[in-house]
Amino acid sequence: LIMPGEANFDNLSEFEIERVSFYSSEKYASFMEKGKYNCSKCKASLYSSDDKFIANAPLDEFVSFRNPISQSAVTSKRVYSFGMKRTEATCAACGLHLGYIFPDGKESGDTHPEAGERHCILSVSINFVGKQADKSPEFGLEPEEVLEHLKAQDQEAERIIAAGESVELQVEQEEEKPKPAESEKKEEKKKEIKQEKKPEKKNEPKLTRKDTPIPKGKGKASPSPRPTPSSSSSTFSSNVQKPQSSQSQSTIVPYVAPVALAV
Repeated sequence: LIMPGEANFDNLSEFEIERVSFYSSEKYASFMEKGKYNCSKCKASLYSSDDKFIANAPLDEFVSFRNPISQSAVTSKRVYSFGMKRTEATCAACGLHLGYIFPDGKESGDTHPEAGERHCILSVSINFVGKQADKSPEFGLEPEEVLEHLKAQDQEAERIIAAGESVELQVEQEEEKPKPAESEKKEEKKKEIKQEKKPEKKNEPKLTRKDTPIPKGKGKASPSPRPTPSSSSSTFSSNVQKPQSSQSQSTIVPYVAPVALAV
């Protein structure tokens, strides 16, 4: 027997058995050797390795079977445990608490054609029996030591409660950064708004005067009327001459300006 004597199983509740099995480590969770699993209390045959499978994470931390070795080997009943209704699995011969039965075999990773239920069984409640006895894995911590440690914890908790003492929990807290002032918060928001509204600069080619096309029929300077010769002493000639004075320069501007604007 894993536990020191059959009487210890009778004195343990299902919750205590689960605690011992969990803290001892579920040694049969990934164990896939051929053989059968017997009850730790009465040695009755309960499960076969042919019906064992490894469930998907995080359920792979527990032992999973799809069916018992026979329909009469394991009994089940609906119980209210840990704040929920579940189906408890017990040894049909002695009534030892084995674990729980869930209907999520396929969803949990069982690919067998007969996949249906998932019997989540505690390693401390079963013993593996194979052709080679040395193939059975070891617990991470001996269940007897775990049980004694848990009992000592429970007794200390009862003493603290009876004495009305308070227990201080040490929690590591991160250093709080100083909160920025309201004015700093407003300035940061303004900067964020400006950055969001600021348009992105696009690399557009610069157009020169030569690159700008002039549509046909538009932009041509309309010929201005030629002035009639005045009755001054100067004579009008059709030959273009270089102006010799400021007065002559001013008369040329009206003819040059429209052409320059049109271009």
